[in-house]
Amino acid sequence: MFNVKKMFKLILVISIVTIVTPANSAGFDSLLKTTESLTGVSTKSTSSDLLGSLTTQLGVTESQAAGGTAALLSMASQNLSGTDSSLLKSIIPAELSTTLSSQMLNQVMDMAGVQSAFSALGLDASMVQQFAPILLQYLTANGGSDLLGSLTKLWL
Repeated sequence: MFNVKKMFKLILVISIVTIVTPANSAGFDSLLKTTESLTGVSTKSTSSDLLGSLTTQLGVTESQAAGGTAALLSMASQNLSGTDSSLLKSIIPAELSTTLSSQMLNQVMDMAGVQSAFSALGLDASMVQQFAPILLQYLTANGGSDLLGSLTKLWL
């Protein structure tokens, strides 16, 4: 029988992997170069810092780090006020911002959706509590200290 929940998880995983994990490194480099040329800001180091922290500290793959981050940030952008949501989007690396525009990730509106996304990525739901402090630290260090209270309420 057709299981909508399983189908949603499968589509979510495919969407995350397709958007977050480029087919080859040249595609990823091209995305970064385009972003840098348009904005004049290098996103490679900020993205590498964030994803590197997650992979090193939590022992997850880069795809899991990016997908989990995107799920948490998507939920936050759905639940924050307009001003806070704009601030959040201005801080996150460009390739994760692109991921947030995915229609599937826009369905991640609450913690249950985040936990489903983590599960689809092969991560235990308890990993959300390990991702959140690292993301909060990253956001605070990059101009998002005003978001700390709101995001703590959402994520922890």
